[in-house]
Amino acid sequence: MAWMAYKFGWQGGRTKGLYVASGLSFSSLLAAAAFFSFDLNRVAENLVLLNRQAGKIVAADPSVKVKKAKDIRFLAWDWQACDFAIERVIVSASGAQTFHLRAVQRNAKGELERSIVLLAMIPTMQHAEAAYEFLRRYMAHEDAALPTAVKLVPGGKLNFFEACKHSFITYLIDVGDDGLPLWPWPFIVLFYGLLAVALAMAFPFVLGKVLAEWSSQEMRFDPSLVPAAGQPIPGLKLIPARQAVFAPWEKAYYLACMASGLGLWVWWWHRFLGS
Repeated sequence: MAWMAYKFGWQGGRTKGLYVASGLSFSSLLAAAAFFSFDLNRVAENLVLLNRQAGKIVAADPSVKVKKAKDIRFLAWDWQACDFAIERVIVSASGAQTFHLRAVQRNAKGELERSIVLLAMIPTMQHAEAAYEFLRRYMAHEDAALPTAVKLVPGGKLNFFEACKHSFITYLIDVGDDGLPLWPWPFIVLFYGLLAVALAMAFPFVLGKVLAEWSSQEMRFDPSLVPAAGQPIPGLKLIPARQAVFAPWEKAYYLACMASGLGLWVWWWHRFLGS
């Protein structure tokens, strides 16, 4: 930004360049701050490990509010001692519904004591029931009854390009082995063209979202709670998380969108301050 302010000399010298740089910086930082807290809290509650060797569920304690990843406290529950429930969540703004799969602990009277989220934002009740059955078979060592392929979801710290793709594509749209939406080519071309325009027009907010994903704290399990790696399950194929699969031109596409957005907003601020 300092370089931009120095080089930006239209009609007002360095002062106008500083205004432009300051406006872009403030907009981007404001968007990043708004997204950062949401992303941090969301990831913390869904940090779950299923240790089938010991029959344990290991999870971040959702009742503990943390500001830094190192402050996370972990729970370790016996799988067999838990009940499981599917929670229906209504999004008040739109009236849409989603489902969470929870592990539940009860007290001596059979009353709900506390719970942790195993899987969140499941689209339908049928998907939630299927997800529970998959986890139950996994923990029961019923390997022959497991699916032959499991699609991984985003986890851990995302790099810049993964953050771009996850934030604006794979979070909303399923993609194939080539990293592109499962549509005919004319629709793919139209989609990426419209997306480029949207990303450029909303550049500060797009940059804030990507920075929030890119710079978020990586949360790790306590090493004492992580079992040694076992043998791979025979016949099970793991499909990489789709935000890590790119078409050959896709990284250049995101860089071009960012560069176009930067140029558009610099031009807009220059016109606005010059009017």
